[in-house]
Order: sequence, then C-alpha cells, then structure tokens
Amino acid sequence: MEIVTVPFARNKEFIEAFIHCMEDLDAFAELSAIATEQGMTLREYAEPTWAACHRAGEVRGIFDEKDRLVAFTLYMRLCTIEMQETAAYESLFTPPFHPGLLHQMRDLGNEMLYLLGIGVVPEYRRRGIARMLINDIIDRYGQYGIMADVSGEISVQMYRDLGFTIEIIPVSYPYFLVYHRPKYNKLNIGIL
Repeated sequence: MEIVTVPFARNKEFIEAFIHCMEDLDAFAELSAIATEQGMTLREYAEPTWAACHRAGEVRGIFDEKDRLVAFTLYMRLCTIEMQETAAYESLFTPPFHPGLLHQMRDLGNEMLYLLGIGVVPEYRRRGIARMLINDIIDRYGQYGIMADVSGEISVQMYRDLGFTIEIIPVSYPYFLVYHRPKYNKLNIGIL
C-alpha cells in the first residue's frame, strides 16, 4: 500500500472518508455538538481546517485498487496554521480545546506537527495501516515534534509502541496527550 498526498480536488471524498472513519469516536460526537451549537454542520465547522491542511499538503492517504480513499492522516504544522490559516487556527484552538494543551504544544516548539486525525475505514482496520501512516509522518518530518490528543486504550498503546510519550491530560479534557520529540536537529546531522 502506497501513502500519497491527497489532492485538494479530492476534498469531498476525504471529508466523507473522515466522517465514515470517525463517527464512532467520542471526539467526533463532541465536534458535531460544537458545530450544532454554532448553527453549522460538521462539514461547515471543520472546512477551514481541512482546507488549510490540504493547501499545505498535509493530508496523506491510501487508496485501494478501486481508487477509493481507505485511510488518511490529517495534520498541521503549528507555526503554519497560526500565521497563515487564521480561520483554521481559531476553529481548532478554542474551547473545548484545553488551553493547557496548547501551552504543552508550544513547549515542543513552533516546529511541531499537530496530528488532527488518523482514520482507517472499518473494513481495512487491524492490518497495521494506522501504524504505517504514523511512521510515514515520523519519516517525513523527523525534524519536527509530533503531538496528538487521543482517547481509547488501543490508540494509546499504538502510540506508545511507536515511541511516543504518553501523558494524562487534566480531567476536564478526557484525552491523553501523545508526543514524539524531534529525532533530528535542524541540520539533520543526528539524533538529539
């Protein structure tokens, strides 16, 4: 299976795959509730973020033999989103996003990737695809810190197995913080 950058022209397909992969997660229900409170559909609420990630080339995916998107990663460089994608930044980092989490993200440095979502359609799960997608990010962006907030013991264990540090986030934010410090310095000379 080859991991490729998902072109913006396929954004609608990506959104459908995202919703299909995430609809059984607590975080998805929370995002849907936030969108509803603001009088929007989930698509309308998340569109600035999805579009920003596509523009930056930070949506990667795997297509099956029928050219159907079956797995994806969606991520954003913190410095890029803050400086160039104001609507996406505001959409991502306002409550219920825990303010202490943003502070912890900054402690990893501005050259940090925030992993917004990883998804594998149900019929392709349990084949190591999510691990392959995370390793793709680590290989491509070894000079960056990588961070995500995740729930679920299976997800936490996968990140632990891949060398991420796991921290408990305060009770008011029911997720775990997982992060991977940069493995290379800025000159890519060696391991820090």
